[in-house]
Amino acid sequence: MSSKTILVLVAALVGLGVLAWLQLRQEAADLGAQEVELFPGVERARVRALRIEDVQRGTWTRLERGASGGWTMTDPERVPAEAALADLLLTALVGRKATSVPEREADARALGFEPPRALVEIEEEVGGELRRHRLELGALDADEQRVHVRAGGRFLRTWRDLDTNLVRPHEDFRATRILELDPRTLVEWHRRGRFTLADGEQVEADLDALADGGAWRATAPAAGLLDAGHMALLTHGLAQLRALEYVDFGQAPLARFGLDPPEATLEVVELSGARTKLRFGRPGAAPGGAWTCAVEGRPFVYAFDPDALGLLTAGLEELLDRRFTRVPRAAVEGLVLEHGGRVIEAVHTLQKRDWRVRASEQGAWGEWAEAEATRVEELLSQLDRLEFARFDPARSLAEADVRARVHLVVAGERVGGVLGEPFDVEGGGRAVLFRRDGDERAAVCDAGLAVLAATPIEQLVSLSIASITEVIQRALTLEDGVTRREYERSSKGQWVPKGLTEEARELREVLDLLLFPRAERHLSAGERVELVRSITVSFVNPDEVRTSYVVALGGPGAFEGRQFFQCDGRVSLAADGRLHERLSALLAPR
Repeated sequence: MSSKTILVLVAALVGLGVLAWLQLRQEAADLGAQEVELFPGVERARVRALRIEDVQRGTWTRLERGASGGWTMTDPERVPAEAALADLLLTALVGRKATSVPEREADARALGFEPPRALVEIEEEVGGELRRHRLELGALDADEQRVHVRAGGRFLRTWRDLDTNLVRPHEDFRATRILELDPRTLVEWHRRGRFTLADGEQVEADLDALADGGAWRATAPAAGLLDAGHMALLTHGLAQLRALEYVDFGQAPLARFGLDPPEATLEVVELSGARTKLRFGRPGAAPGGAWTCAVEGRPFVYAFDPDALGLLTAGLEELLDRRFTRVPRAAVEGLVLEHGGRVIEAVHTLQKRDWRVRASEQGAWGEWAEAEATRVEELLSQLDRLEFARFDPARSLAEADVRARVHLVVAGERVGGVLGEPFDVEGGGRAVLFRRDGDERAAVCDAGLAVLAATPIEQLVSLSIASITEVIQRALTLEDGVTRREYERSSKGQWVPKGLTEEARELREVLDLLLFPRAERHLSAGERVELVRSITVSFVNPDEVRTSYVVALGGPGAFEGRQFFQCDGRVSLAADGRLHERLSALLAPR
């Protein structure tokens, strides 16, 4: 390579280096200009109004913020403003930073400011005086990602979202939420009217409801507990009811929109006592027509989303609570079943771990007995899952027709209702009418509820015949009326024949069955069995407290040869049939 060529290459490299240095200096200078605020010193909390003008279209919008913080559009019409959109504009303007346009590019015409495409004015209250701050929007940058703006006499560049948020029709700034309600504060719901659906069906809208202790109850057209979920949907739906458009601003009579008289009205009362009443209707009350509504005391007529029609059409039967109970299981203190003059009461023990049960026949209560906890919990699970098929206004359940009652005990109070006689239903199956306490309408539910109400006491008493703690027993006796075997616990803790010292090894195989005898089921009052070959088992503790029961076989009949226990006047079919045979072997002559 010649020396001349080398010199050319070196000169080119030097030139490129100089250009790169100059470019870096320019970029550094531009970078330093990126920390320019659009509205330096303006504080969001002091902003009282925004005025946006679309110069190209010749339209404008003025938004004013009241003392409470709410926004109102005052020009070109006076309507509540969409607060979220007004707050979005403030976020886009106050505190926003932009890049200074280099002096070599600061040409108002080239940047689109003669005239500007749009402008915004901020009115800020400072020390009781209003200060105005102006921002103009020019042309988009070449990359169409940023827009040129002019503020305080400076040309700046910022991201295009500012342009998107500002340049929009004034209709976008109208509030679409019709009511400003907190659904949690609603305590009354009053609906009136009758209207015709698209298929010609006439729907009665009348419904009065009160919130009481967190639960909604209907008071008309019939008293009843309302479904909490359904009422939450209605109250939240009302609070979120939005206008599709503003139909009128108070210039035309309400009759033109089917609102005088309305097809239906809805009045709600808040905890504070404030009342809000809405009118609903259709021009000419035409089925299938577009629904409109108005809030009494306001000039506007709105068209609203027809999906919100459920606020009008949900009837009482749809809103009544179809669950037997919504009480948490941990809150249930007891279960009461009444059927045919017999009452069964199951309650938690003091330790809240187990259950005890008793029965009353014709007002005479029996003794408390340990309950089979799993069986009681199974009944509670059935009630927990129970859901009524429907409420039938055509069916009633008079007091004279009551055949059973089912109640839970919660916080010392009974929660439940009454049942009628089971009946056949069309298409097969059986059902029963149930009327919840405090309700006037009867529900149709599965006849299994009647079976549950008629549960006999024998199915709830513990299947454990006796639970004997071995270490506190001092003596054991087995006798069958002919032979008697007596055993004692030795100082070593072993069972020995009375008067001897050697362990009674023959007891090893039967000892667990003796200490924990368990039934398969208890015989009901109507079941009869003759017990034969009875063997009495007795344990005695050091305080001379005796625990006894009888092991026997069933005599001739349906239970012949089956093993039974008899204890405290109750006869029970044994779960394990081996004990009698083994005890008989122990009592056999030696």
